[in-house]
Amino acid sequence: MNFTNCVINMDKVFDFTLKGGSSMLVCGPTMAGKSTFVHNLLKDKSIFDKPPEAVYWYYGGESAVGLEGRGYILRSGFSRTFFRYTYR
Repeated sequence: MNFTNCVINMDKVFDFTLKGGSSMLVCGPTMAGKSTFVHNLLKDKSIFDKPPEAVYWYYGGESAVGLEGRGYILRSGFSRTFFRYTYR
């Protein structure tokens, strides 16, 4: 099959817009680029159907160094309410 002349408009095929009211958990090993991915995602306002009013950043063993001044609401540890309100 020859796909040379096949043009697919991806924005009509897939909607990658992040919807308001949703949650995301980014996991991976140390130095995998999780924080870099999320920081860049949050900078791109066009990815959201409505940009978030607040971003809660829960961090574990690492410190909050480097997270200050980005406009995030910082919390040490993981919120137990995340599961209560996300998985009903």
